[in-house]
Amino acid sequence: PHRLIGIDLDIDTAHGNASVAALQHLALQHLFTIPATVTVLTPSGGRHLW
Repeated sequence: PHRLIGIDLDIDTAHGNASVAALQHLALQHLFTIPATVTVLTPSGGRHLW
């Protein structure tokens, strides 16, 4: 009912923060914006976007 979406961006140790760049690329490709949101850093270096 709250329409909450969580995105789990794992760290790519070979390419640094490639998952963030991939999400930004998808946003540009499909013409959507990534809104300001709560971001939680995970112990392994990834991110959870809520």
